[in-house]
Amino acid sequence: MFSDRCRVIKIGGILFLLILLAWYSNRRNRYPTFADCLREPGRYAGEEISIYMEPRVIEVTGGHILISQPDGPVEVRIPEGFDGVFPEGAKLSDLEPGDSLEAVAVFRLPGYLELKAVRGAPLRRWKILLSILPVILVGLILLRTIRWRKGFLVMLPDTSSDASDRSDVSDESGNFKL
Repeated sequence: MFSDRCRVIKIGGILFLLILLAWYSNRRNRYPTFADCLREPGRYAGEEISIYMEPRVIEVTGGHILISQPDGPVEVRIPEGFDGVFPEGAKLSDLEPGDSLEAVAVFRLPGYLELKAVRGAPLRRWKILLSILPVILVGLILLRTIRWRKGFLVMLPDTSSDASDRSDVSDESGNFKL
């Protein structure tokens, strides 16, 4: 994979893969948004809506949940006898302001949402923070080994005791030999 044979095809394949992934991620979501439903209420009456755009709980009362979203706060009514899934054995009353969640609701006329399913994500922020750590680690490793010298990125030579015994580690200019 790392040889120079068919280099153009490999680079082209990777670029094509990146273009396909960008197209796939920007496809239309299968669920309409609440804003779509309010623009055309007759068309979306009874449609399922996914509430997934970084929803945070603002307020929970017996009959509704007020959720913040980029478009503004959304009130989701809870139907009588609702026993939605939200993390294993928890109840809707366990939701607190500031909690993250994911929900599917049904759009009802004249313009409100009725909760169909909900899943809490109480540790979502920690998950995002933890997923950043490997990126930071790779960045620190690259900062330790790569420098910008005379207009080029140069890998620093290995200065460990094992590498100092070998004469083929770097050339006269100090550049690392691959």
